[in-house]
Amino acid sequence: MGIADYGIGPSGPYEYTTKSFLGIATIRSLSTTNSTGPNASLYFNWTSFQLNVNLEFNTNHGQYVYWIQDVVWVETQTNTVYFRNDIFNFSAPSAKMSPSGVSGNMTINSKGTYSGFANSTLPGNGIVLTYPTTITFNVTSGVSPTGEPTVKFAYEDGYGLITFDTVTFTNVTGLTSSPAFEVNGFNYNPYNLFYDAELIMGGCGGGRNTTNVQSNVTLQLEYWNGHNYQMVPNAYNFGSNTGEKIKNVLAGFSHNPRNGEIFAEIQDGAGQLGSLYNQSQIGVINIISPLASGTLNVTDDPYPKAWQIPFVNGEVTVTLYPGRYHLQLYNQYGIPYDEGNFTVSAGQILYLQTPWSRHDVAVTSVKSSKPAVGQGFNDSINVTVTNMGLYTETFTVTSYANATSIASQNVTLTNGRSTTITFTWNTTGFAKGNSYTISAYAWPVLGEANLANNNFVGYSVQITKVGDLGSRVGGTNVFGVFGGLVTSTDLQLFLQCFKGTAPAQWIYLGDLGSRIGTTNKFFVCNGRVDSTDLNLFLQCFKGLGPDP
Repeated sequence: MGIADYGIGPSGPYEYTTKSFLGIATIRSLSTTNSTGPNASLYFNWTSFQLNVNLEFNTNHGQYVYWIQDVVWVETQTNTVYFRNDIFNFSAPSAKMSPSGVSGNMTINSKGTYSGFANSTLPGNGIVLTYPTTITFNVTSGVSPTGEPTVKFAYEDGYGLITFDTVTFTNVTGLTSSPAFEVNGFNYNPYNLFYDAELIMGGCGGGRNTTNVQSNVTLQLEYWNGHNYQMVPNAYNFGSNTGEKIKNVLAGFSHNPRNGEIFAEIQDGAGQLGSLYNQSQIGVINIISPLASGTLNVTDDPYPKAWQIPFVNGEVTVTLYPGRYHLQLYNQYGIPYDEGNFTVSAGQILYLQTPWSRHDVAVTSVKSSKPAVGQGFNDSINVTVTNMGLYTETFTVTSYANATSIASQNVTLTNGRSTTITFTWNTTGFAKGNSYTISAYAWPVLGEANLANNNFVGYSVQITKVGDLGSRVGGTNVFGVFGGLVTSTDLQLFLQCFKGTAPAQWIYLGDLGSRIGTTNKFFVCNGRVDSTDLNLFLQCFKGLGPDP
């Protein structure tokens, strides 16, 4: 039991990769007993905390997935701790670790698992803890100087961050993706288990189980977002890929009311498996600043003890409990840079930019629904705008194809809120064969000083001849390589759309119109490719289309 991200949220599955995970266990009191499993009498009062994640990378030879465990065993009578790590090969249902495929401080056991205990001379290992205490687990993926995937295992329990093993996956050639830890709610891994990340409390390894007598423990699971460690977006209160169980555990969602930190609270009692929290219950604050690195402090206004979040590259994103907080931003030298009071609601992403501007509107995303559009057809342009200031603003947003205005819309947003508005671009009159860069501009509001984020340049969209779906490249008919003509190749590509065998992102090219009364009409698209579209395509094929 603990905290786990399965890539499942209130809107369905999602996925992400990260180079590093951080697990934080804060123990105020803990007692377990009645261990069962191999040599159970030797481990009667033992339990473990496990940071478990899926490492994935690809080579010219295929995909490789490994189950990575950064673990501490705790003898709860004496509060003695021993750190260890394990790696399982999940690349196939029967895969095992091989001595020739991995190097590090541990060994391959008889079950084909890379495992072992950290060196007993390392600081913080084999010591007796005094509660309350915090244990931090850290795994980080990378690439060796010779181009082989690596994983660093580290812990911290009062003696600084100690890296106790750096594992290299040897003899790996033709690496086609950087090694990364993956959370994926869409698919199972090759071992037919979840692509999840989890920090759990269970038996002390080797398939042993235990019983929780009494516990006052909190668990936090954070991933590296490119700027800072951030709590996972959705969480359940149980792990699934580990073999060590625990009884009499109640794992619930809680938070620190003084600074908004969220966590799983582990207590003794009859619990049940379920959701811990999801995105609709928590808030997110995203801050962009010119600082190369620094620290964000989050507090309830009168509370002196801040939650400190180090960050790099000018951006910090924090997931926290909804509420009003005092934010203090410090530069890399600990010198105050900016501060202010802000409120974040449940389910909200509050976007802020320093210096805290009283009036600041921005365009944060521009996306076209189609990479190419036949001349005369419509394209939907989705523009996301955000009010990064402190007041409700009403402002105008204009979308453009190159320098030509598509349309303008008025938007009203409260501070910290975002919305996506859709523009319809009628491509009549835009030159065939040309690509047009789609952008959007939020017209400045009164008192706005920061204009750098008012304009956003999106993707390019190509205007094509109606019926031109692609070209023949080598011996293959390829969508999206437009030749400016409607040929037999386009007929073959259209038939793929008609039969539903075309790639999903190109089927729309075959939707040329609809039948209105007794007449087939171009441009009146209905979202499907049918016999009417076939007749319209044949007009194009014969040179009788709307743009001959």
